[in-house]
Amino acid sequence: MSRRSGLPGAVAGIVVWMVRRFLVLVGVNALVLLGLLVVLELGVRQLISYQIGYYVGPPTAGHHPRPYGDLVQNSLGHPDR
Repeated sequence: MSRRSGLPGAVAGIVVWMVRRFLVLVGVNALVLLGLLVVLELGVRQLISYQIGYYVGPPTAGHHPRPYGDLVQNSLGHPDR
């Protein structure tokens, strides 16, 4: 009998082997999922155009036409109505 688990040696060896096999399976699946997510993220970033300044107005004062409406800013660069 194994001192640590209280099981016969052969059974304890099988249990350890099954636990290791399960942990390797979980680890490999996690790495595959992470890799797939990275590939999908990079693909989406290449396919979709993203304009960082679409909703951010220019820092200058004045009247600025935008696709979603006119933007009026005061001399401090804050939006006015």
